[in-house]
Amino acid sequence: MYTALVIGAVFTIVLGVPAVVWLTKLIRPPTPEEEKIHRGVEEARRRIDKLFH
Repeated sequence: MYTALVIGAVFTIVLGVPAVVWLTKLIRPPTPEEEKIHRGVEEARRRIDKLFH
């Protein structure tokens, strides 16, 4: 029974977190400053990937 609860909790978290992020973006679009931060993070990740591949 305990295993079923743990599996249910993990399943809920795995599906729930992306759903909440998606809904908050629909309700309150990111500000330009937040978009700049996300773009900067993406560019940094791409640079790091290019270094190691």
